[in-house]
Amino acid sequence: MSLEIPSQGQKLKNLRTKLKLTQKDLVIEGVTREFISMVEKEKRHFSKATAICFMQNIIEYAKIKSIDMDLSFDEEYLSRTIKEDAEMYCKLSLEKSSTMEEYLDILSICNKYEISNVMIMVYKKIGDKLLNEAKAVEAFINYDKAMEIIDQKNIMEYKILILNNMGICKLRLLQYNEAIYYFNKSMDLSHIMNDYKIYNKILYNMSLVYSNMKNVCKALQYIKEAKERKDIKDEKNIFIKIRIIEALCYEDIDDYNKSIEIYRDLKDNFNIEDKVILGNIYNNLGISLFKNKDYESSKTYFNKSEELRSIHDRRCLSHTIIDKSMVYTDLKEYSEAIDIINHGLTLCNEYNDYKYLNKGYKYLEDIYKKQKDYNKLKEIYNNILHHAEINNNTKERIYALSELVKLEISLKNYEVIGGYMDKLNESIDLISNKL
Repeated sequence: MSLEIPSQGQKLKNLRTKLKLTQKDLVIEGVTREFISMVEKEKRHFSKATAICFMQNIIEYAKIKSIDMDLSFDEEYLSRTIKEDAEMYCKLSLEKSSTMEEYLDILSICNKYEISNVMIMVYKKIGDKLLNEAKAVEAFINYDKAMEIIDQKNIMEYKILILNNMGICKLRLLQYNEAIYYFNKSMDLSHIMNDYKIYNKILYNMSLVYSNMKNVCKALQYIKEAKERKDIKDEKNIFIKIRIIEALCYEDIDDYNKSIEIYRDLKDNFNIEDKVILGNIYNNLGISLFKNKDYESSKTYFNKSEELRSIHDRRCLSHTIIDKSMVYTDLKEYSEAIDIINHGLTLCNEYNDYKYLNKGYKYLEDIYKKQKDYNKLKEIYNNILHHAEINNNTKERIYALSELVKLEISLKNYEVIGGYMDKLNESIDLISNKL
């Protein structure tokens, strides 16, 4: 996109022509017609105060002549530099933009006129859009570009938000230690800047990442800090989500009655209108009831969650479907469980949900081990390996390769083991180099 922004002289001449005014009409005390002519020819330049005075007069002329003026023709229109006009244009355009093409057009203008602060906003917007589309790798790249400008120019406005979102990207990619690194940086900066607008969200994210790592003690530490904050009750949805993580923690230490108690309390006493959150609560209550061996109640809540998520939260519908398969696996209804999991995996692929894709493969692995279906096991391990490589997950890459080696040894397929071992050693070296 090419954007040509007029100079002060061009602006003045364009406005004068639009309003059918002569240079003499615009003469004010201290500014002659000759000086106005020189400004229009770009040989001289109005001071800011004079430019504002001229623009006030022009606006009055427009009112007298009943000529509609564009909203950008404010009192400072003539006094703004080309770069300031470009910045204003980009900011207004960004507010109305939603497509990648529009964002890239704005970026090209920002690059041309070196508008660093708006470039940060655009990269953040692109990152947010990609994160919302479950494209965590691409989102992280754009947040990182924003951070590069922030660090070069020392522009702090969006730094806390972007660091938090970088952590969310790493969390979605199951790169938990890196997620913690970014959440910690976001928290530290909140304290330094005395800016706590998203602090409760960061605490929630910290509790979530530690819960995913099964580090219950650390997760509960952040949950306690969040629950003790005076403003947490003002953010009802965040408070509910933190209580959900608390219930997951009790589930991880096998206190299913406590987790069920928390979910029932949320369901019955919080008047939850957000169908996405309610679908999550029903799903998690289904899991806790399953682990408490209450299979029928578990199915009931999984079905409630599936009904809500199919309408209001399709991106997480795969979670409910894959979690529900546990009931059928436990009841040894393997054929039903496999069909359910495969349905869930299709949705995971549709929404780039790596965490539950991996979880679904692990559930299938468990079933095929019970059935001694070695061909299907090979297929599962190769799928885990494929997605680990796409998502740069060395831990899961090592897991898949190790399982393939063990499986091929048990089947006495020694000729293929060498290739797997080379890849396995390469992955182990990668981890060693990071330590």
